[in-house]
Amino acid sequence: LVTGGHRSDHGHTLAELYAFQRASDPGAPGWSWPERVLPICDHGCAILWCLDLRDASEPILLFDPSEVAPAGDRTVETSMIRTHRSLEAWLAGWLAGDDLSAPAYVKLPPTRMKNPFTGETMEVARRRLRRPGR
Repeated sequence: LVTGGHRSDHGHTLAELYAFQRASDPGAPGWSWPERVLPICDHGCAILWCLDLRDASEPILLFDPSEVAPAGDRTVETSMIRTHRSLEAWLAGWLAGDDLSAPAYVKLPPTRMKNPFTGETMEVARRRLRRPGR
């Protein structure tokens, strides 16, 4: 068990965050966080960067919960997209200033909407999580 060390913005250790994700949720009966997938970084908006310890190369996965059922048509497992072959590759990309999440998403045509604060029309970029195997 890992003790001490850095805590998240919410005060959790890696071990606590992993245990939280692995716990079942009566409000979400389909929730099933895979064993040996360790959330290591909070990207914001409940999106998590994870280290996949099921694979000997320990690739990095991006988990985006926005498409998990019932809101979407995917499971927890299929909402995890492999973005980097290893933690080393992910960290190298971060140091280089790369858009680390780009490999996980497909760009969609932008949409126009009215800004609720200014009333002006604006263009909004859109994207969706890439389907596994594509």
